[in-house]
Amino acid sequence: MADNDPPQESALYEPVTQKWVRGPFADWYRRYGLGVAGYPLTEQYVDSETGLATQYFERVALEGVNGQIRLRLIGQEG
Repeated sequence: MADNDPPQESALYEPVTQKWVRGPFADWYRRYGLGVAGYPLTEQYVDSETGLATQYFERVALEGVNGQIRLRLIGQEG
């Protein structure tokens, strides 16, 4: 989603980094938040290599896989 897309009803805005967290990623972030993920660093986008919905945070990247959220540690890219 682009920075200027209107927020979804369940979206969260993080004023520290000025990024939106939307949909299932927002649900996950509400549950685990800063302690696990840190602040969001990017907006959600579709990764061109994996085809997965992806959003980077300070500590992890969230990926949407078959309706589930998968965490990938930052720096673990292959």
